[in-house]
Amino acid sequence: MATANLNTGTPEQFRLNSRFLTFTFRGHRLPRIEACVRVSHAFRQCALAAYQTVTGSRESFLLSGHCTDGEPDGEHRHAYYLPISDGQTSITGLVVAVPDARYVDDELRALNLIRAIRWNGPNTQLSVEMVGDAEDSVRLIASNWTSATPYVPLRRYWGTHGKRHLSPDRQLAAEFESRIGVRCEVQAITAVPERVFVRVGSPRRNGPLPTPTRRAFRLRIRTVVPIRGPLVLGHSAHFGLGQFIPDRSG
Repeated sequence: MATANLNTGTPEQFRLNSRFLTFTFRGHRLPRIEACVRVSHAFRQCALAAYQTVTGSRESFLLSGHCTDGEPDGEHRHAYYLPISDGQTSITGLVVAVPDARYVDDELRALNLIRAIRWNGPNTQLSVEMVGDAEDSVRLIASNWTSATPYVPLRRYWGTHGKRHLSPDRQLAAEFESRIGVRCEVQAITAVPERVFVRVGSPRRNGPLPTPTRRAFRLRIRTVVPIRGPLVLGHSAHFGLGQFIPDRSG
């Protein structure tokens, strides 16, 4: 059972000084949860455009996820753009979460400027409103967690013989222990019928084009000790895939 008791000894993915800003969406047709990466990417683009309006530059490490040399941040210290579901099929908002740092004033000013996003063409515009910090509602403690959005393994898994270590459950368990420092047990796993859209980088020079969709899974996990959320893992985690919520089903 989840609780909001913020015991400082509880393992966590996001630090206690993290900040979580919540935004609500309004529109004639809210996007489905399967569009979470497209929605999150559109929000990030708007955030960077707003930051450029404020500062004259798009070079915000927290908002962009790129270091000063242009290379992507490999330590996951930059912002996560995490869509909020209505508990059924639609995305009703988004949380911008920073793991272990605080926003600077220019970044907050930029995020306050966002009034609308268009995530997939002219008929997909959504009105955006910042409603403030969401720390109490997202920093829950639990031992049992279940998928809120599809989990995509970091490395592709084709079921190849001899590569059992690449199976989705083992990839998740290894990433979980590496990122959070405790073990978890995958208690249930189900493949998502459709391939899921993921955020991929630019194609390598003279190399193959990156594949924008991957196999995805829904999982139920149990941790060896209670951990504090939010919990988000796997491919395109910074764009909303691989979110887990406390499982209260039993």
